[in-house]
Amino acid sequence: MLDEPERHLDVDWVGFLVGQLRGLADKGATVLVASHSSVVLGECNEIVELT
Repeated sequence: MLDEPERHLDVDWVGFLVGQLRGLADKGATVLVASHSSVVLGECNEIVELT
């Protein structure tokens, strides 16, 4: 579970982070992320919007 893990990261590190999270998910892990980043959200299998 991560809360806005991309904050304060540059573009390269966000890409690295997304790749690591995607790799974990592809291996069967459940990854829960709270984010406003279109880069992070673009890799999600499911998105739940809270309003």
